[in-house]
Amino acid sequence: MKWINWTIIVFATIMITACGELPDRGGAEVIETEGGFEMVWHKQGEGAAPNPGDYVYFHRVVTIGDSVVHDSRRSGDMPVIEMPPQDDEEAQSQPELNALRLMGEGDSATVMMPSNEMLMEGFGLAEDETLDFNIKVHDIVSPAAFQERMLEQQKEQEQQRLKLAEREGEVAELAAEILSDYKAGNLQDQIVKTESGLRYIVHEEGSGDQFERGDVADVHYYGLLVEDGSMFDNSFGRGAPFNLNVGVGMVIPGWDESLMNLRKGAVATLFIPHQLAYGEAGQPPVIPERAELMFYIEVQE
Repeated sequence: MKWINWTIIVFATIMITACGELPDRGGAEVIETEGGFEMVWHKQGEGAAPNPGDYVYFHRVVTIGDSVVHDSRRSGDMPVIEMPPQDDEEAQSQPELNALRLMGEGDSATVMMPSNEMLMEGFGLAEDETLDFNIKVHDIVSPAAFQERMLEQQKEQEQQRLKLAEREGEVAELAAEILSDYKAGNLQDQIVKTESGLRYIVHEEGSGDQFERGDVADVHYYGLLVEDGSMFDNSFGRGAPFNLNVGVGMVIPGWDESLMNLRKGAVATLFIPHQLAYGEAGQPPVIPERAELMFYIEVQE
């Protein structure tokens, strides 16, 4: 199965302008939603559909034929959406909302967006292809229950932030020690060198899967300038990891290359030459010219 890099689709801006023939759905019964989208049930239970204002937690896999455009399960975060009023015209043009209005907890279905000019240009659809939203509903909660969840989540996040802030001093000492050993040449037998000039040490392999291009990673880091050992940025003090898609150019090349060689849960130190970081010019005033950078990183599971 082919994986296509997923860029966020702003569904409200996608309008149907032309419709092609739907592909064969293997004999499954096809219904039409209120907004005019074709929809196929895979599992339909007896659970109640959401009311306007309810919050729906669900997973989606967006496909074109056998090609996966986006899979929310790979991000580690379950999407949640507030159901709009029944007469919301904008919602009528969004295939996911059309389907979710009909679905209860545990239900799964596919709703199809037919080819149109924008989709054909952005995704390479043929006139007879559809952009398919394969949806499974996990939970439906009232506005009050949703607010309770958010408050609990905020409490947990604050507790986590305080714990990480307490670790900042410990990590600073560890990073300084690693840099000192690196500059003294004491780490040669631990360093992995790549053809690009990247150097890194894996302190802990991690028990998760190895990253694939486009995967979402949450990474804690502590960054030092190799020349003078000064800290230029770190996530521990902020109390939250850095979130990125791996291998798609969201970060400096040295990070992308490193993460593609690591597993989820890994702990490592990266030594990134200027040509894989911020280049000849650097990024003044924080990163000087031709700066080699060191990052102590903890990749979250």
